[in-house]
Amino acid sequence: MATSGSSSISEQLDTNKSLLKQLIEVSKEIEKEKQSNSVEIFLKTIIKDIKRVENETLEIIPVSHYSLSSAVHVWQRLSEKKPKVIFLEAPEDFERELENIKYCTPPVAFQGILVKTEEIDHVFLPINSYTIVSEASAEYQAIKYAFENPGTELIFVDAPCTNRVKWEQKYLATKKYKAKKEEINANNYNFIIGNTIPTKKEFLITLLEKTNFDDYSLWWEQVAENALLDLSYDNYRYVMVLLGSVFRRSGSDDKLEIISSLRDKFMWNKIKSVINSKKLQPEDCVFICGAAHAIATVEEWGMKGIKKKNRRSRKSEWKYGINQVDYNLIDQIANKTPGSTSEIHAKWDAIKRSVYKNKKEEITLELDKYNQAVHDKILTWASETVKKARKAGYITSPADSIAIVELTYALKEIRNRARITPREFIDAAVTSIQKNDLYLQPVEELIDEYIFPNVLGKVGYKALPSLAKDVFDRLSILKISRDSNRVQRVLLDLDKQPELKPVSDLLWMLKHMNINVVPIAGKKTLGKHIKQESWDLYIYKNKNPLIWLSLEGISVEEVFRSRITKKVKKDPSILSILEAIKSVLTYLNYKDILLFTLSNLLFSNLEGIIFEDQKKLYSLTLELLNYLRTLKEGIPKWFIYYIVSSYRQYCQELVKAAADNSISAEQFSMIFSFIFKIEGIALTEGASREELEIAIKLTLDLDEIPENKKIIALAANSLLKQENEKELRQIISKVFWNPQIIQSASEIVLALVYSSNFAPNLIFLFIEFLDQCFRRLSDNLISQWLPLLTSQMKKLDQNYVIQIAQIVKRYYNRDLKQIEVMNVWYDESLYATITDRRERETEIAIETENIIISTNFIHNFIYAFPETLNQLCLLLGFEQIKQFPLFSQSTTSISSIEKTVEKEIPLITRILIKNPATIINIKKIFEIKKEFTITKQDLEKSNKIDKEKEDLKTCDSPFSILKSHSQTLEKTSELLR
Repeated sequence: MATSGSSSISEQLDTNKSLLKQLIEVSKEIEKEKQSNSVEIFLKTIIKDIKRVENETLEIIPVSHYSLSSAVHVWQRLSEKKPKVIFLEAPEDFERELENIKYCTPPVAFQGILVKTEEIDHVFLPINSYTIVSEASAEYQAIKYAFENPGTELIFVDAPCTNRVKWEQKYLATKKYKAKKEEINANNYNFIIGNTIPTKKEFLITLLEKTNFDDYSLWWEQVAENALLDLSYDNYRYVMVLLGSVFRRSGSDDKLEIISSLRDKFMWNKIKSVINSKKLQPEDCVFICGAAHAIATVEEWGMKGIKKKNRRSRKSEWKYGINQVDYNLIDQIANKTPGSTSEIHAKWDAIKRSVYKNKKEEITLELDKYNQAVHDKILTWASETVKKARKAGYITSPADSIAIVELTYALKEIRNRARITPREFIDAAVTSIQKNDLYLQPVEELIDEYIFPNVLGKVGYKALPSLAKDVFDRLSILKISRDSNRVQRVLLDLDKQPELKPVSDLLWMLKHMNINVVPIAGKKTLGKHIKQESWDLYIYKNKNPLIWLSLEGISVEEVFRSRITKKVKKDPSILSILEAIKSVLTYLNYKDILLFTLSNLLFSNLEGIIFEDQKKLYSLTLELLNYLRTLKEGIPKWFIYYIVSSYRQYCQELVKAAADNSISAEQFSMIFSFIFKIEGIALTEGASREELEIAIKLTLDLDEIPENKKIIALAANSLLKQENEKELRQIISKVFWNPQIIQSASEIVLALVYSSNFAPNLIFLFIEFLDQCFRRLSDNLISQWLPLLTSQMKKLDQNYVIQIAQIVKRYYNRDLKQIEVMNVWYDESLYATITDRRERETEIAIETENIIISTNFIHNFIYAFPETLNQLCLLLGFEQIKQFPLFSQSTTSISSIEKTVEKEIPLITRILIKNPATIINIKKIFEIKKEFTITKQDLEKSNKIDKEKEDLKTCDSPFSILKSHSQTLEKTSELLR
């Protein structure tokens, strides 16, 4: 039945000539390329489509997605006709969530997630499908009308999600389309109600060229939307049918046409099925669909079309819900320019009172007021934009405000706009301010913050799935409203309020699953009690993560167990299983059923050893062992079995690890460390130490074992046989002083450090042999491996450094603070890459043109650190300073010190002249500010200096040198490398 149908088609088409003229011209240009009479045929087809819709007994209301004009006309028509049934183009399986919409504030989205299927190929599960509704949209107005009028039934008639995904996949996989693998395996499908965007590139390009627009969404807003909003319902309906006919016949690609036809068949079959089953009259119903679907050419179209039975999938499992979305997401999904949805809803807010009162004249007046308000805000926006741009780092002035306003008006005239819109203002601001400042925040983003505010929809408590409801119920003890939409800061004092312990456990589980709760203070660790915690709870503002989590189970604990199980099945390594066990013990409890499952899985994966992530595996095992020892039940049998099995397997793998060059000496020492730490339990439960003794013997008998690994094996062997320090020293000395391997002395010294992790007494040997290196090895050899040794020691675990520091303190009877070599290992500036070092040497070369240093500093430095300077002299090829007076601050003044060392000034000068880079580094270390300049005459004298080096017969302990001021020596060694 036609609506108010006395006016002819020609009269209807004349209502807005500019809009129709643009569409017809574009269509003519597209059709000319086909055949000579195609334009005439095309125009006749459009007339025929309009007549078909006019004569159809079921009233069809064509709409466009997220269109203000469609929202207005749909509400007005429904209020006028008061239909018994509203058929809406939306996936029928989303209808089950329809009741929950009343508890939500748009924009929100119906969402379905495919979690299991037997009939869809080439996909990565899960697959997401969603339909977004916003307040200023035709679909939401239809839903709102149905809620407010109990006598009206709303039915979703589009094909279910499974069908639509199958059709999409089937077409993408055809040879005609030649889809890429990424497109076939796509797992996000947006089902837009009433999509009116042309998908044929030729049509879209021609339309924008003819209408002088850069973007289709701008054309729709400026031309189509404004024209449609001013029309009566009858004229709106005819123009929308014409738009749908033009877009579908000239602007649609093959993919859209094929899938749209399948959907048309499904929708009309269901409409006729519902009308017949409910014994309704078509005149009492309306069908709200996209403009392109209003003129479908399938045989099922219309009440007189053929009727077939729809086929539905029964082999796919979907889970449904309602999610929050925001305006920016709608712009992105609907291919609109940023801020378009926000602008549409700003207009809707201005006119919705008049819309609901069905007063057409007031709507026009309210829109005029809104447009005038935008016009009046241009000056305010301009000054605000300049202010924000200045804060963001742009160079702006009040003149930029004037330039923005003037350019906005100029763009309005150039683009032939009826009124100024925010789009002209944004383009003017970007042109006037942004220029070439690539590293600053874009001006458009600064403007969008206050011109187009982003709004996030809300999902009410009653609309949440069971898991999300359970979380908010369990958090109700915090006295926070379930419907709050703000970030909540909470403080948990678990000592004073032990009843909050379940809340703490829940929040830590959510944090572990990456749900948006953020701990500000407090840390959950295995076996440790937390006294106080502070949290920021984002789940009240954005409930989507909880809603998505609800699709995986009915409780947080169930999902937690499910994720751990899936992770372990995907990676059934020992490390992964132990991490899962730790998670269960930390976040659940010792008696949880999942622990039994994981322990059985651990038994079945004990064969074979992977040497990757050894350090993490060992520390995790020892952490679990220490925790399980504290339980009343004691260490469980399954963990004891794991310890015994690990002991035996690592003993068996020692020989293989020794011969494998891919396993470092540190990893090799960690195997021994792990074996010795679990040995007590292993031997108690039936393991034999002979296994370890045999493995070490076989390791030492290997012909090609690296010397550093051999020393580690010797250290372990000495621990087993309880050999004293003297015997061990003799054994290691035979290896250490072998002329063939002394070139790698640094690696051997480090092997002693690694061995001290399981044999702490070896730290004495490390210090002794390092001392011997400085005493007995040549400077050339030391200068080769000393920088390497220090760089390697820098990478050591902090426990090694603490051990060495403690032993050095006791060994040399010095205050720990004076052993500054310990700090060197953690000084990043002293260990740079070769590239960084070259750059630094270049800088030093430039700086040496004008060397500035304090004379008093030189005297005091020599006096305070004589051994360090002597070592510098030896390394640099100068004679030693023979005598230094004993120093005592109480008896010796600075002036007497300067007189004592005055004789040595020539030597000091020579050192400064010949090695300026060294002194520059000393100056930087001591932050010298006083000046001392070396003249050209000093440089000339220095050229006559004899560079012969005295034989190094005696030398003080190297650790006394390092203790005095190790940074100087390290810096020098690095420069000599």
